[in-house]
This record gives sequence, C-alpha cells and structure tokens, in this order.
Amino acid sequence: MYKLDKIKDLAGDDHEFVNSIVQVFLEETPADLESLTNAISQENYTAIYQSAHKMKPNLDLFGMEETRQRILQIEGMGKEGKNLNLIKELHAQVSHEVNALLLKLKADFNL
Repeated sequence: MYKLDKIKDLAGDDHEFVNSIVQVFLEETPADLESLTNAISQENYTAIYQSAHKMKPNLDLFGMEETRQRILQIEGMGKEGKNLNLIKELHAQVSHEVNALLLKLKADFNL
C-alpha cells in the first residue's frame, strides 16, 4: 500500500527520523484532505489546485503513486478551472486511499 523507500533514503538508519516523518504526515494530511474537500464543495478551483499541489509531495514520499497521479489530475483540472465532476470522482478515490493509508500508518507505527 505504501513504501518507505524514499523516506529511508533520506533517513538512513535513523528510525526516529522515519517516525517523525510519519508523525508529521499523520498530523498534517487530514487537514490537507479537508482543505481539498472544502475547496471542491465550494467549487473554488484556485483552492482545489493549491490543496492538491500541497498534498502531492507527501504522497510521493510515501510511494503512493496511483494516488499521486489522481492528485496530479485534480491539480491540473483545478488550475484549468474545469471538470468539477471528474474532480469529485477522483477526490472520492483519493479520500478513500489517503484515509486507508492513515489507518495503516497508525497501526504499523503504533501511533
């Protein structure tokens, strides 16, 4: 589901660093997802773009490539100001995947 390869490349053998990155992800990501949800419900394309753009690097860091691709699509459509229905469909998938990731990380890291 997720990969820690990029994080481990950054951290080396520093397990505390890995744990701190996971902790920050767990703290910040729900708010980022909520911002995206709110932007979509308000049909605010600029905020959709900004929220998706903010989420992209964290998904990449955790090796969530399919989810990152969906976020890239949302980001592009937000920037172009179009395809709200497709944004909503992609957002539903992203929300499901991110929430599953949050639960898995909490379980795997005992947080």
